[in-house]
Amino acid sequence: MQLPKYEESMLAITSSIQKYYGIDTPYRSLTALDKELAKGYKHVFMYLIDGLGYYNLQKLKKEMPYLSSLAVRKLSTVYPSTTVAATTTACCGLPPVATGWIGWHQYFKEYKEDYILFRDRGYYDETKQCPRNIEFDLMKYDPLWEQVARTGKYGSFIYPPFRTKEVTCFKDQCDMIKASANDPTKEGYTYVYWDKLDSLMHQYGVESDEVKAHASEIDRNVQEMMQSLPEDTLIILTADHGHMDIEYLHLEEHEDLVSLFEVAPTLEARAASFHIKDGKQEEFAELFEKYYGDYFVLFTHEEVFEKKLLGPGEPSSLAHEFVGDFLACATDKYCVCYVQEGPPKGQHAGMTKTEMNTPMILLSNQKKKTGKEILANSRASKSSLQGKNFNKVVGKPKDVSAFRRVNFNG
Repeated sequence: MQLPKYEESMLAITSSIQKYYGIDTPYRSLTALDKELAKGYKHVFMYLIDGLGYYNLQKLKKEMPYLSSLAVRKLSTVYPSTTVAATTTACCGLPPVATGWIGWHQYFKEYKEDYILFRDRGYYDETKQCPRNIEFDLMKYDPLWEQVARTGKYGSFIYPPFRTKEVTCFKDQCDMIKASANDPTKEGYTYVYWDKLDSLMHQYGVESDEVKAHASEIDRNVQEMMQSLPEDTLIILTADHGHMDIEYLHLEEHEDLVSLFEVAPTLEARAASFHIKDGKQEEFAELFEKYYGDYFVLFTHEEVFEKKLLGPGEPSSLAHEFVGDFLACATDKYCVCYVQEGPPKGQHAGMTKTEMNTPMILLSNQKKKTGKEILANSRASKSSLQGKNFNKVVGKPKDVSAFRRVNFNG
């Protein structure tokens, strides 16, 4: 079992970016990234490859020789180790405990419904549409690229085809990065997200031929892209979580356990939240330990927040509601499923090292500089933030759903 280390996680990456652009943040930044940014880059990109965990990258060394040959720093992801939680942190610089974006499907007591926020519909009842005010009011956040834009710099994003119409394949994203990095009117920060590797891992398995072929495509295009980037550009390549092949355990096989549910399980198959009938919590804990104790660690509601599993700081108004009475976190290869699972072959959200560790690779063509040059660049960068030369954001402000049309299972 591996607990999250938020001081060395996606949260620390975003804190470093905020710090670089003069944006206040209460969270610790990443020293190694701070030192790199001090070189004074004019174009900064976070390239988040969904599912490319630290250990997944190691297993794909043959298919990804270029990225594997570079200096790869091992970081922790947030918890749960899943796309909903981690990419939201990447997008706004807040931990899951603050955003409320925790798992693939979340139960809202007000509506008595379990919604998939990324798809705007019910999880157990696909005919139920997610109320518009959930994403635009209850769950809204301030995107990092907009935060950067308010400093006077350029702020933007590049998504897969479901959001960025110019993108049809991975190479298209790389071409857009090259174009932006070579455009002096776009000096600032761009968030880039790619989902296909994760989708293939879910569908075919972590070490499938389909995954290996796409991993090679990613590696080849990143290497080619780097040949065309100017020295003033930094690519922070990272991931939201790792990925592993799994097997399913069916909760409905134990009627004595299921009879204690107040509502059906929520969040994730490897980070399952259980809302239990009043007075039945102790009985549930005993039965869960009996049936699944070898494969999951069961945290009480209080322990989740005392141990800061969802991150540091005060919980959002809905975080307590989403967690329920218990959170069951996978420590082996198993998932728990309930009622209607059509199980994928690959999954994540648990507490194994494979899921919890992510890479950070800093890609740059900048030549090594002296200490005086680095200091001068840093001062120049801070000074430039006071101007209002490039204040452009692509996309509608606060339109969270615009960034959430995804075609994978978390």
